[in-house]
Formats: sequence, C-alpha cells, structure tokens
Amino acid sequence: VQHIGASPSYNRDPGLWSVSATIKRPADIERVLAEIDKTVARFREQPPPREALDAVVANMKYGFLMSLDTPSAVAGQLARMAAVTGKPDAYDRMYAQLGRVTPEDVQRVAQAIFVDARRSVLTLEGAGR
Repeated sequence: VQHIGASPSYNRDPGLWSVSATIKRPADIERVLAEIDKTVARFREQPPPREALDAVVANMKYGFLMSLDTPSAVAGQLARMAAVTGKPDAYDRMYAQLGRVTPEDVQRVAQAIFVDARRSVLTLEGAGR
C-alpha cells in the first residue's frame, strides 16, 4: 500500500466520509479492503483508547498548522473553510470540537454511520501493462 487515509467532506451539507488507498498490486485490493472493514468493525465493537484518540486529534491539528507554510497556503485554507462555514474562526472551532470528542463518541458514530447498508466501494484500476 502506497497510501491510505480517511477524511470527511468539507461541505455545507452533509457529505461522504471517505477512506482511500493507493495500492501497488491489484492482487492486494481485496486484502486491503478486508483490513479497512476489520478496522471499522473494531470501532463499532469497542471505543478507541483515549491516548490513541488524543494522538489522532493532535496529528490532525498540528499537521494542518504545519501545512500553513506559505501565504498562499494560509489564504487557501482560510478561504476554503470560510466558504463552507461562513465563519473566519472555523478551524479554531473545529479543533476545539475535536478535542471534546470522546472514545464513546467514536464508537457511537461508527455504530450509526459505518454500517454495510451505507457503504459504497469504488475501485479504480489502471489499464493492464
């Protein structure tokens, strides 16, 4: 696997939560999908450890702050969130809210949202060589 990541959509209206993976060998696709499913199932069955949740929130926050390394990057990020929320302090508010998320919140949302009936899988493969 070259890359794996997850993210919500930043829109005014509810959107999709996505998990994406870039996989080198097509033969690994099913194995990677199974690992993603196993991880989601684990969050439905038990809340994550508090320390792990805190580490994820810190990584998100400080990774975002590190990306603000040019005036253009700052302007682009602020414009993006202001367009979605209409509020110039949206990032501060978002990270404050993320800091209040509990492990039980993660489990509750996983049980309500990450269910098979709501799941869509899209697989894109390049042309054969």
